[in-house]
Amino acid sequence: MKIIGLMLTWNNLEFFKCSLHQALNFCDEVYVVDSCHFYKYPWHSTDGTYEYLKAFKHPKLRFVDVEKRRNRYDKVQRFLRDKIPKKSQYWKPGNWVFQLDDDLFFFEKDLIRIREAMQNSEYPALTCDVRYFIYNFKLNFLQKGGSVCYRILDEFGMKKAGRPCYKNGVGFKALYLKNIIAHHYTYVKKLVRMKARWEMSIEKGASSSKGRFKRWMDTDLNKIDFAQLEKELDKIRLHGGLNIYTGRHPKVLDNHPWANINDIRRLE
Repeated sequence: MKIIGLMLTWNNLEFFKCSLHQALNFCDEVYVVDSCHFYKYPWHSTDGTYEYLKAFKHPKLRFVDVEKRRNRYDKVQRFLRDKIPKKSQYWKPGNWVFQLDDDLFFFEKDLIRIREAMQNSEYPALTCDVRYFIYNFKLNFLQKGGSVCYRILDEFGMKKAGRPCYKNGVGFKALYLKNIIAHHYTYVKKLVRMKARWEMSIEKGASSSKGRFKRWMDTDLNKIDFAQLEKELDKIRLHGGLNIYTGRHPKVLDNHPWANINDIRRLE
């Protein structure tokens, strides 16, 4: 069994360095695309990510410098997630694709369990719970997540935004990995990157994303109690689950420059 890692990144260097390290340790081959795939912004990162990747040498790393594609954000994303892994020497039925966000992390013990599930399960996909962090490394929404990874099948297809499915369009049924919680630092980004995140979402047709950047910017963590904060932030991350996390973070983040900040918005 071989594992193909796939990561799309853009202007998120502080987290990307850590996620790339995690991916190279876990996967047999890692494909990385640095692109915004949204016409309003530069195609490649402007925060040093592009230069970092070009200079980074590792036998497992495959830096794919694709040409700019002028289309809607989600359509370009689907194209990349569908086509890039098929370039791998390991694109064969029975192997796996690990679709990693550049700010998604796992504990080492959980990666071992994920690998074991890949080897022993008959399911075509795996899923687990996720902590979606906001503003800092404590405040988060604990929710059920989407697919972590999928098995390559003869009848493989791809839905919108890069979701695996059968050729007939039926989505993969995923094995829920109980007691594994991924750490996703979705809303712990610099202002410019957060603004772009929601603009891309709106551009692909997600009207519910309108106004979320303003809410993310305007929420005052010091002037409202937790119950009111949960009510306010539910407008940013639907379905609730807001809590304050005081446990450990994945070891690969030990030296992250934002590990002890109170509010990412104050760094600007």
